[in-house]
Amino acid sequence: MTPGGVVTAALLCRILGLLSSAPAAHARRKSACCLSYYRKPLPFHLIKTYTEQHHWENCHLDAIIFETIKNKRVCTTKKDDWVREAVARLRYDITAHFELPAS
Repeated sequence: MTPGGVVTAALLCRILGLLSSAPAAHARRKSACCLSYYRKPLPFHLIKTYTEQHHWENCHLDAIIFETIKNKRVCTTKKDDWVREAVARLRYDITAHFELPAS
């Protein structure tokens, strides 16, 4: 192999190495993506917190992911009234704890 061929082969191996490790870096996030929605209302007292999943973050669905007091993840859609109400209550609870005292 010529010196130019060795350099080309080395660069190709490096690029392939970088590309093959990229999916592994996102493997955990991808497996955590919501693939469908749970449509039945959850009792509010079972919800601990929530996160939002966006379709541009390697997931195909926009979702609200509730975490229950038993650390279960429940994928929901904000199109459901009960989901919007639960998110509003959770946001209110969080902001109420961080309000500054009136002076």
